[in-house]
Amino acid sequence: MVDSRAHLDLIDRAAPVHPVRVAIDVDASLWLGPLHLGIRRSPVHTPDQVKKLAQQIARRDSARLVGLMLYDPQIAGLPDASAAVRLVKRASEAELGRRRVAVLEAIRPYDIDRQTIAGAISTGTYGSGNRLGGLATQVRGLTLITGDGSVLRSSAGENARCWPRRRSDSVRSGSSSR
Repeated sequence: MVDSRAHLDLIDRAAPVHPVRVAIDVDASLWLGPLHLGIRRSPVHTPDQVKKLAQQIARRDSARLVGLMLYDPQIAGLPDASAAVRLVKRASEAELGRRRVAVLEAIRPYDIDRQTIAGAISTGTYGSGNRLGGLATQVRGLTLITGDGSVLRSSAGENARCWPRRRSDSVRSGSSSR
């Protein structure tokens, strides 16, 4: 993961034979005026900052943009223990939902190659709930590579026995290739 030109410069200095596949680490914390909630994980917070870093990556031969990482501990890491916490989570979910759309639009010109998504949809963590659906709730079909190496296609209409009963359930076995 990268979140600065300095990270890209380090990759350049390593002089890789093939481009290093990188993901931009986007700060998903909530800012309410001067109040900051979450972890200051990355200096890249706004869609414009994401776009500028994507442009820097695209101009280099040493790196190739393959994804984004947004971790929201102020949502995922807090139990719903009080009305105040639930209020913070709702505010953060709303703001982050809008920002995610803008971030994706900002990187649209930069081709992010097809990726393996098994980790993102099989952990049952980030964005996997019914209220704040993330990547896992957008999947409509999978091509799974099973433990014996065979290929199994699965969706609600094909090999449905492998398909989660609820949209918030995770796919629990095999590696995904689409």
